[in-house]
Amino acid sequence: MEQEQMKFAHNASKLIQYINDSGYHCTFGEAYRTPEQAAIDARKCIGIKNSLHCHRLAIDINLFDKDGHYLPETKSYEKFGVFWESLHEGNRWGGRFQHRADGNHFECHTIHTPEQILVPKLYYDYKLPVVCGILFLVFIGIMLTIATFNRD
Repeated sequence: MEQEQMKFAHNASKLIQYINDSGYHCTFGEAYRTPEQAAIDARKCIGIKNSLHCHRLAIDINLFDKDGHYLPETKSYEKFGVFWESLHEGNRWGGRFQHRADGNHFECHTIHTPEQILVPKLYYDYKLPVVCGILFLVFIGIMLTIATFNRD
C-alpha cells in the first residue's frame, strides 16, 4: 500500500504543478478521510464506506483562477482531469462519475481486493444514492406498518 500511496502523492504533485503552470491556483479540499467519517458519509448516502480517501489514494482540490476566484464547476476542472488520467492507468477523475460529477476529485485505483473494487463500482456505476433512497422508503413503509399494527 505504501508504494501506491507514494506513486499517488507523486502524481498529485504533478497535477498541482500543472494547475499552477496553467495559470490557476489551488488548495487542498479533502485529502484524508477517517474510516469513521467515511461510514457516516455512507449512512447519509453522500459517500462510500471504503472511500479511497481512507487509503490516501484520493484528493479533492479546490481550483481558483488567477484573480483568486473559486471555480466550483466541474467543467473548470476538465483540462486537469484529462491530465490526471494521463499520468497513470489507474487514475480516475471525478468529473466522469456517472451518478454525480465530482470535478474536484482525483483518485487512483491501485488496490485490488474484491471489496475495494466492488464498493466503488456499486457507488459509481449503480448510483448507490438511488439505492439508499429506495431503502429509506422501504424503511418508512415498514415503520408505518408497525405503527398501524401497534395502534390497533
